[in-house]
Amino acid sequence: EFLMSLLINLKRSILSPIFWGCVCLCTAMMIFFVNDAYMFTYYNAPGLYYFLERVDKSGSIYLLMMIAVFPSVMLFYEDWTSGRFKFVIPRLGCGKYSFAVSIATGLTAAVVMILSYIIFSLFILIKYPAVPDLDVNALQADSYGFPNSGLLYTGHVVG
Repeated sequence: EFLMSLLINLKRSILSPIFWGCVCLCTAMMIFFVNDAYMFTYYNAPGLYYFLERVDKSGSIYLLMMIAVFPSVMLFYEDWTSGRFKFVIPRLGCGKYSFAVSIATGLTAAVVMILSYIIFSLFILIKYPAVPDLDVNALQADSYGFPNSGLLYTGHVVG
């Protein structure tokens, strides 16, 4: 019952038009923040790594996360106003229902953000195809201490 409730909440979240609207909105905001900053602060042909880093440094990550959880919030509101909440609680119990909704909300938000980053990355790679991938020295400095970061220091170029 718990697993079915979790899967139903995930399915309802991902198939809702609000979900896809939030993916588009997050992608558009990423493009707007980063493309605007790129036009005003052009650094010797930065690559995709620069653009992904600019999304994090733009200060919009909290706003993007609020948008990412919006589909699940709206489904919970729909459950509450339609009365579905009253039928599910006696079958599952308040604890299981709350846990299933919490996990579904987290997974839905993660999927919104992952899809937004994928679409954003494709946009950047299509718009700036001649831009080199990244500055290796900056990547090495930023990835120091990460697992497998030593692979960046070998000097081998993947081509």
